[in-house]
Amino acid sequence: MREEIYIGGVKVNFGYTIEDVLEFVDKIVRTPNSSDHYICTTGPEFIMTAQKDAEFKEIINNSDLSLPDGYGVVLARKYLEKIGKLKYPKTLLYKIVWNFIIGVGIGGMSFFQKDELNKEKITGVEIFKKITEVSVKKKYNIFLLGGRKRSYIGRQDMSKDVSQELKYRLRNTYPNIEIIGATSQFSSQSSDDSNTLKYIHQCMNEKGIEQIDILFVAYGHPNQEKWIVRNSKLIPAAISVGVGGTFDYLTDDIRECPLFIQRFGLEWLYRLYVQPWRIGRIFIAFPTFPFFVYKKSLDK
Repeated sequence: MREEIYIGGVKVNFGYTIEDVLEFVDKIVRTPNSSDHYICTTGPEFIMTAQKDAEFKEIINNSDLSLPDGYGVVLARKYLEKIGKLKYPKTLLYKIVWNFIIGVGIGGMSFFQKDELNKEKITGVEIFKKITEVSVKKKYNIFLLGGRKRSYIGRQDMSKDVSQELKYRLRNTYPNIEIIGATSQFSSQSSDDSNTLKYIHQCMNEKGIEQIDILFVAYGHPNQEKWIVRNSKLIPAAISVGVGGTFDYLTDDIRECPLFIQRFGLEWLYRLYVQPWRIGRIFIAFPTFPFFVYKKSLDK
């Protein structure tokens, strides 16, 4: 069942399968003169950032779809639904105790429900892979914007164009894929918008098209979402998707997370092992985000 739930005041659309998302994208792309549509892949970091950034929160809440990217968001929904059904006296002491017990229980049970949880989350990487695959069959055109290679400790490598590298890899996999352009040479800052748009329009003119069907933006949140809202009408693009570190991940030569680790929902631990610079992001996902959800639940 599809539900629109607000976690910390941030919209998340549950109940969508990847097939539902592909159907939605197809409908938008095939609508004449469609533009300014966008999808957010909303994980714990998005929700936490939105607590201090009202503009970013509004952008997520105005999106066409805000999809649950990660176990943390899925578990938060389960937790909020569970405590919403409790009939205990609504005193603060009871809330502190019972809400905590329920939260620990849901967290513990999640280790035995990974297959179910996997069905509820939709990641930026998954969306990108599926859309690029379908774009060949349905003849969508796409544009790749952003992405930055990072060293083992997280330092950005400005010498490599991640989008260009991904473009070549995609063409090796899908020779008929229509990629209008790809670049990592511009920043997400508004001061760079005119140069970025000039380059995109140049690519469109060279290909003889008036509209980009799907624009993938990989600047990381909240910059990519803010860039999309500022510029998607000016390109124009039928639908835009912020995909965070997807370009970097897909062009990295790091071995994919082993299946037995994925089954236990511990991809984050593997990513931390191969990319230790992610420690700050992981700390937000746990324990900062669960504690935030728990604390907010005591206010109701």
